[in-house]
Amino acid sequence: MRADHNRRKWAKHPEWYTHELGHMFVPTNECPENVKKAMDKYNSYTYPEEYKKSKMKKHD
Repeated sequence: MRADHNRRKWAKHPEWYTHELGHMFVPTNECPENVKKAMDKYNSYTYPEEYKKSKMKKHD
């Protein structure tokens, strides 16, 4: 349920993210900061492997 609650914060605003089926949600430039945090949490629960890889790329 935790992940679904976070997704509800942005699900009705397709201008705030890009998404390919089976992959993480990626915030756009128009996305508010609090929604980016919720999206980040949702991605960590729903796509743990892809999420870990994306975080490793950011720190390299």
